[in-house]
Amino acid sequence: MVQDGHEIGTMGQEPMQDGNAGFLLADISRSLKSIYEAAGVYAKLYYSGDRALKGSTQAAAKLGLKHILCTTDLLSGRGNASDIINRALDKPFDGTILLIQPTAEAIKAMPKCIEGLGKLGFRLVTVSEALGEYKQRIV
Repeated sequence: MVQDGHEIGTMGQEPMQDGNAGFLLADISRSLKSIYEAAGVYAKLYYSGDRALKGSTQAAAKLGLKHILCTTDLLSGRGNASDIINRALDKPFDGTILLIQPTAEAIKAMPKCIEGLGKLGFRLVTVSEALGEYKQRIV
């Protein structure tokens, strides 16, 4: 995925569990280790979801992660591909950061989401590029 230009982020090992910065630090650290073991890369982005912002921000900072908040959660675990497409195309704006979980329905929805956003004049970029941290790759 990374070789194809995608960025990998984490929500933690147990993203539905909340706690103080110490708990979150341990949980996110476990997820970073799992990602490294599976993909051979270190995630640089952290999305806290419904977790408390203060503890999440502290834990992310200690781990050197960029704490990201999404502007549109596609709720990929709910509904079907059509529902996901409708959420993606409902009032996007410049700088929109979509949260997409890797579900079967999200995979089905992605081509139409990409096509629909393109027809609305949007271009898909990585989170880092959207935040102005894009570094041109030298070929």
